[in-house]
Amino acid sequence: TPIVYVRSTDTVVRESSCASGTAATAALMAVRNGSASLALREPGGILTAQATAEDDRVTELTLDGEVRILETGTVAIDENS
Repeated sequence: TPIVYVRSTDTVVRESSCASGTAATAALMAVRNGSASLALREPGGILTAQATAEDDRVTELTLDGEVRILETGTVAIDENS
């Protein structure tokens, strides 16, 4: 289960998917192999990523998946806490 720690608020948030992790996995695979195409099953659904790399540098990366807004609201942070 993807979990994110937010240092500025000292809170932990459960995510339904980890797009940055999926993108990082595709980027690493591309650097190692020249290209990568993958589909990862996340708690919120399947994320797909494609990446290409040349000379140990990612030159292209795309990420695709369904986006759903699960909650909306406002958070107030007390800077003196």
